[in-house]
Amino acid sequence: MKHNIFYGLFTVLAAFTLAPAVIAQTYDGGVVVEDMSSAQAYDVGAIGAEDGALPPTLWNGTGAEIAVQLIKAAPGNSRSAVVTDMVARVLLSPGVPPRGGADNDAYVGARLGKLVDLDRSDALEAIFAREPNLSRGPAAQELRADAALRAKDAAGACLIADSVEEQRAAPYWAKLRAFCHIERGELRAAELTADLLQQSGHDDPAFYAAILTLTGVKTKVTLPDMPSPLLLLMVERMDGPAGRDPLTAFIEEAPSLPPAELEKRLTLLSIATDNDDIAGGLMDTGEFDLDTMAADTGPRAWGRLYGAVKSSSDEAVRAKAATLLLSRAEHAGIFTPIAKLITPHLSGIPVHLRAQFDAHIWAQLAVREGNLNALRPLYDFVADDDPFKTRIALASDALGNGFMQGETGADMTARFIGGGDGKTRAVRDVFIASALGARLSDPIIVDMSKSDIKMSGSPAAAGQMLALENAAAKGAQAETALRAATILGKDGPQALHPDSLSRVIRALYAAGLTEFATRLAAEDFLGAPKGAL
Repeated sequence: MKHNIFYGLFTVLAAFTLAPAVIAQTYDGGVVVEDMSSAQAYDVGAIGAEDGALPPTLWNGTGAEIAVQLIKAAPGNSRSAVVTDMVARVLLSPGVPPRGGADNDAYVGARLGKLVDLDRSDALEAIFAREPNLSRGPAAQELRADAALRAKDAAGACLIADSVEEQRAAPYWAKLRAFCHIERGELRAAELTADLLQQSGHDDPAFYAAILTLTGVKTKVTLPDMPSPLLLLMVERMDGPAGRDPLTAFIEEAPSLPPAELEKRLTLLSIATDNDDIAGGLMDTGEFDLDTMAADTGPRAWGRLYGAVKSSSDEAVRAKAATLLLSRAEHAGIFTPIAKLITPHLSGIPVHLRAQFDAHIWAQLAVREGNLNALRPLYDFVADDDPFKTRIALASDALGNGFMQGETGADMTARFIGGGDGKTRAVRDVFIASALGARLSDPIIVDMSKSDIKMSGSPAAAGQMLALENAAAKGAQAETALRAATILGKDGPQALHPDSLSRVIRALYAAGLTEFATRLAAEDFLGAPKGAL
């Protein structure tokens, strides 16, 4: 008997709704009324228009087979907040599924599975809540178990495995049960479960090698190109806790932790390991001692800085603590998860305090959110002779559509034709400004046409660019966003050749994805945090 992996698929992710017509806005401000059938399949989502959901016609012009390929190929967490947001926005938005997607298990599984890859278990549960039938069945349980494993919640994943009845003998659950036996000290049961699975003909050499190692027979484990969350956690268990201090473990795991768990783990770092006079970031006087925290390079300072950001009533203390914490997060490569966590506690901090401690960090935070109102005021507090002032101006103009129909300014022109160390950056700025709608000045055109120009970054594959521009030309927003995200990849815009980046920005504009186009430009103008996953 063939089992449909998503129970009640027609009433699940592609729920039917009456939708006689959908009104979509085109990139040039026009309106297109698209006729839809009287009974139209409709994907439930986890966000609404107020949260930036794409129009319900987001998959127009794209078939289910291509949609599955695009979703699977799209990067998970990227160093670029814009790239991650583009992928997430497509997956979280409600709307009409791609052509042929209403009865396509592969599309449903790819969409929900990518949410797990993005560590968005909250969104997964929101979709389950909106369409309860989707949460019943082995496929939904696999997604929940994978989400728990990615969050290092082995106990939670094992509880799910214990409760599974349907398809309990499937390899996925057999492997998870074997691991759970090890977690519970039941080594003989783990060996027996793995042996039975292997005898059934299931091929997974990395898993079997990991089981052997975890049960006492050290064996080399060669990870596949795309290891499962279970295998990654097993390999981590093989390394054991020895040599992994709490801060190292936190930094490695932060990108995959849900917000509540991230906050819990960060707070736990503040627990002192010796009998000093500081506890939880507070001196005996009850004041936050930021100088002590700044000098402490160990794990406790991270938790204490977060405590100061969250709890201090002094704006200067919160501003300095946030700056110190974000600086450490930037250096460690976890800027984005820490920024997301502390942003709700930063709204009352005045701009002069932000600029006083580190304008660069606060500008990065503003650009990550696409918040022009938080970015633009920093300009006035940066010294005129500081080159970073120009970066803030360019990023602000990008977010505010300040380049549209204007001419490249005197500063950009001077840097472009002046040569020297800043030439490569100036060339990149010109390409981006042009993509944003700026007209090139005559000196730039003359200089560009008479010599070879050194450019940074790697060019995108020609076929990828052609497919992207084709998707944008037909107004296929979901396809355009996912193709752009795949081209940009985990490294984001800074790693891309300026001509390729310029074409990506133009394509986003053409598809009506203006927010992503301007944020992407601003991110490159400013320069992303190092390794800011």
